[in-house]
Amino acid sequence: MMKCLKTNQVCSERNKKCKECKLDDCKKAMEILEEHEKKIKDEKIKNIIKQLPLKCQNCNLYQITDVAKQKIYCPYMIGNSCVMK
Repeated sequence: MMKCLKTNQVCSERNKKCKECKLDDCKKAMEILEEHEKKIKDEKIKNIIKQLPLKCQNCNLYQITDVAKQKIYCPYMIGNSCVMK
């Protein structure tokens, strides 16, 4: 087993993320995980936007308040229709 370069100890919880790890393998794994999580979040955001009415999809007035629950706030949207023309 490899030792941590910072504490010189062997990590007992290998599945945990460590932002301060200096091992190249850990850094690469963390970068891959973070990139994968970002891609998943971006896909969820795209799916949320696709569910909006067509004239609202390119609008910049709405805010996605909760990606997991697919919640959007827009001051001009009442129900599923936009009051902007």
